[in-house]
Amino acid sequence: MFLRENHDRHRAVLRVSRLTIEERMIVAIMGPTGCGKTTLLKLLCGLDQPSIPGSRIDLFGDSPQTLRRTGQMNFSFQAPVLLPWLTVRDNVLLPLALRGQPVEQAEQIAANRAISMVRLDHNVADFYPDRLSSGMASRVAVAQAVTSGCRILMMDEVFGTLDEVTRVELDIKLREINESDMQATILFVTHSIEEAVLLADRVIILDTLPDDCSGESIAVDLPIALNTRDSSVRYTSEFRRYKELIEMSFPRHNRAGVRQ
Repeated sequence: MFLRENHDRHRAVLRVSRLTIEERMIVAIMGPTGCGKTTLLKLLCGLDQPSIPGSRIDLFGDSPQTLRRTGQMNFSFQAPVLLPWLTVRDNVLLPLALRGQPVEQAEQIAANRAISMVRLDHNVADFYPDRLSSGMASRVAVAQAVTSGCRILMMDEVFGTLDEVTRVELDIKLREINESDMQATILFVTHSIEEAVLLADRVIILDTLPDDCSGESIAVDLPIALNTRDSSVRYTSEFRRYKELIEMSFPRHNRAGVRQ
């Protein structure tokens, strides 16, 4: 069991007794503001620590710190973190360089391929970040994850600021790339029900803990089994059924705050 406390208010914000995620699964994390979505990601990637002694976070038999240090885990923030003095290509290759891995011709080719896979023009590889739109920067972040060879990818509302058409396109592309190339386990925070259904194999909905800090943070754990994952599936009765299930399962005191 792990618990994380908000030390400013001296109360627990997240309580999880057990959470098991299968390898190569894509998991959406949803819930009202303040329920601990980002805290859960930070715990899982070792940027934060459980507050209960003896709590353990095990990822493929290693600690989060070990996976980060060896480049097997990547964390993508809501605003893509690109170094302004590096070109797009060099930003994509940055995780390899930080691990001390030689960046040779094969790696350069892999980076160019990843940039193409996220549907950026090949000329963009030589751009600096100040020439990129927010949508293009988000695509670079995905290309970086592809090239890094990570086993686990954490994403905190990476596509949250994009227009709906671009977000849907990137959701579909990320799932396609993961199935064909990355084959990573992906956990992502989102406020969009449609994005959760379109991208995830499983949706975990967190709830805020009561004032006495009792109970569990995980309110709903819903598997998503769609036959296809393309833009047209959004208009099927099956897709609508999953959206309705999530909406009806969302904590009632905050249901009006869910972005459709």
